[in-house]
Amino acid sequence: MSFTSRLKVLAGSLAACGSLYAGVRYFSDRPQPLSAAEGSNESPVPPLTIPTRSEQMARLRVGEEFDILIIGGGATGCGIALDSVLRGILVHVAVTLKAKELCKK
Repeated sequence: MSFTSRLKVLAGSLAACGSLYAGVRYFSDRPQPLSAAEGSNESPVPPLTIPTRSEQMARLRVGEEFDILIIGGGATGCGIALDSVLRGILVHVAVTLKAKELCKK
């Protein structure tokens, strides 16, 4: 065998061994998923309590001031409301239903 052919065999062997080593490390170092029995049933996020419609209307009648009034609860309105609340701004979203939506069965 010539020197170049031996060098090619050596390079191929090293590449195969390196690939095998990387594959073994990848599959053995991955964190194993937790089963439901091992984890706790408590959610890190507390449950959201939404006030009733009458409570919301009473809050509006009291005359509390809001920093932003958003008219329309579509994709843009909800996005603006979410961004504003995350920034600590007091927001009120006013949404009206169309007659078709009120008459749905």
